[in-house]
Amino acid sequence: MGNPFSDDSSDLVTLHTNVIMPEKVVDAIKTAEEMGAEQYQAFTEERLGGTSKSLYDTIHKNNLPLFKSRQKKNT
Repeated sequence: MGNPFSDDSSDLVTLHTNVIMPEKVVDAIKTAEEMGAEQYQAFTEERLGGTSKSLYDTIHKNNLPLFKSRQKKNT
């Protein structure tokens, strides 16, 4: 395995298994902060500013692909 920090690859790799992550996982990680900021802005405008929604309304979960996500096999 060697030193994981000396690798010159641009791939996103898990350190303990050395598995290369798919592009959709890389894109989700790159855009997570921006997406969170947009959702926070929408939350504050809807619930605190415009009062179009109740403060106690459900916040929906983001279904982003992550490291532990596995592709389903077609059987």
